[in-house]
Amino acid sequence: MGVIDSESPLGAHPIVAQNAHVTNVEGSYIDNSITNISHSVHLASVKDYRLDLFEEHISKGAAHDSAERGPDAPQCHPETRAAVQEEIMSWIGYGDQDEAPKPIMWLSGPAGSGKTAIAGSIADACQAKGWLAGSFFLSAFSGPPDRRSKRYFVPTLAYHLVQQRSIPGIKNAILSAIADTPSVFEKRLRDQMEILILQPLRTISAGQNRCSWPKVVVVDGLDECDADLDKTFRTQQDRRRNQESNQQEIVSALVDASKDPTFPFRIIIVSRPEPAIRDVISLSDTAALCLFLDEKYNPDADIALFFNSKFSDIRRRFNIPTSWPSQQDLRVLVDRASGQFIYAATVIRFVQAGKPPPEQLTRVLEWKNLDNYEAFSALDALYLGIIQTSPDPPMATKWLLTISKIPDRPGMMFREGWFLRGLLESSPGEMEYLLGNLTSLIDLGPDRQGRSPSFNFYHKSLHDFLYDGRRSSPLHSELPSPSKRYSPTQKIVMRFVDERMYQVFKGTTTNPHAKLGRGPQGAPASPHSDDSEGAIFLEQLCSLLSDTISPRLGYSSDDVDWWWSCLSHSSSDKSETQCLTCLPESTKIAAGSSALPRAKSGGRAYCNTATNQERGSSPLPQGNSA
Repeated sequence: MGVIDSESPLGAHPIVAQNAHVTNVEGSYIDNSITNISHSVHLASVKDYRLDLFEEHISKGAAHDSAERGPDAPQCHPETRAAVQEEIMSWIGYGDQDEAPKPIMWLSGPAGSGKTAIAGSIADACQAKGWLAGSFFLSAFSGPPDRRSKRYFVPTLAYHLVQQRSIPGIKNAILSAIADTPSVFEKRLRDQMEILILQPLRTISAGQNRCSWPKVVVVDGLDECDADLDKTFRTQQDRRRNQESNQQEIVSALVDASKDPTFPFRIIIVSRPEPAIRDVISLSDTAALCLFLDEKYNPDADIALFFNSKFSDIRRRFNIPTSWPSQQDLRVLVDRASGQFIYAATVIRFVQAGKPPPEQLTRVLEWKNLDNYEAFSALDALYLGIIQTSPDPPMATKWLLTISKIPDRPGMMFREGWFLRGLLESSPGEMEYLLGNLTSLIDLGPDRQGRSPSFNFYHKSLHDFLYDGRRSSPLHSELPSPSKRYSPTQKIVMRFVDERMYQVFKGTTTNPHAKLGRGPQGAPASPHSDDSEGAIFLEQLCSLLSDTISPRLGYSSDDVDWWWSCLSHSSSDKSETQCLTCLPESTKIAAGSSALPRAKSGGRAYCNTATNQERGSSPLPQGNSA
């Protein structure tokens, strides 16, 4: 008699084979009367639809140890942050013995204070002990949109529970819940928490000894949860309110779960001290234990230890005398860091990049703190100094702004490195020319496919610096006046993308990545029908064009004809549809129909008259952090 394990990849009920002929079963012993299956087997042809459905709604990259986060994901340097790590681990292991046990810990602190490194180190330590039930590391700028969207949050935690062999029966209980309520992924987070986690825990808890169960869930970067990707917002205030609402919904779902006696796990929430998050936690009648990374944890000593260790490595690699750097230089660096580990990490990356390390460090020490924004003056001066090493700092700044603000949109590839390079580069090599000296701030290495640059910022504080026009003002050749809807830096991005779209479609770009340029004389050169990459780029470009086309730029009827000649080579109705959406409603009405021939006519009329009319530029689509 053979049994297929109910916790096997099939995730189904046990199957018994007796007095039967069985063929093509891997790893089995067969005779003519009885089939003996000596171990659980995998039938490749059989798949559990519940797992398939489940995996469509999770963020695999959000796990603390995911390949997407990579080997260089932030970690505490050895022997640093020891006090705060000991306090957290003690709370996880023995917090239920406190006089007033608190099931939630909120770890917060200023930008760049090392919160994510602490969270990563704690998650690793807990996993080694068998304490980690699940994790979700949100990121506003790294990885795909699912790492900053609330809709993947609860399913991902439930998926991590499914992997826990120390919780007998939890896998089938959760998969059964999905089978019973396949629409669960479209419900509110509190309902998802109830159906995917709490009800399955109730199902299996009776009579179980929980001593061997995991103890904690780690959630990092909650303040980086974004607004809904499938919504368009009239103003930035509307978008910000939606973003805060999503963050509060996550906290509320976690707080409610922590109150349920069935939920045995402690919860660590790591974020900046945002009011929206603080309000939900403080209003809960189950108060959280709040840890704030301030001087209590002596960050200066840890930063000094970090600098000493890293400079020792650099000295060995470059054969530099042990007298470098001087103790006075180290004291200056520690003082400028002001408890911000991101300052220390960025200094080390810059010192190791490009020129000889002593020369690079001298440049850092010569950069004076900025007078404004005292709390970030040293970090701002560091960012400013590094960006000014680019041969064209204002243009490099436009690239960085656009990379950080290009929108996420379901099904679109606007944030893929190959698309960004094709859009932003006006000639081959421009990326390396502008950003080659900035690799201490942005990752230009290959993406997950090993092809295009990843364009990932190393820290969110760079985005904050760039988008505050007052802090980054020396980098802008001009700073537009703010309006009711758009900040000066948002206007810079909108105008830059307008211009780049115009150059690509007019054919004035010589960038081979765009694959659309018609050359300096404007000779038509549509993509070949077998050029799938060019066709995909065109489809993505048309989708972005629908929100960025600017009547103030001089498109002509020849351009419209050329656009559609390219579309005919792409063999994609989707491209034509997306290009149609770029025409304003008044044009479609004038054309009398949205049918393709009349839309072309309307497009020609629109582009021919656009140059002479005063119309405002359409905004970038609302996306990741616009």
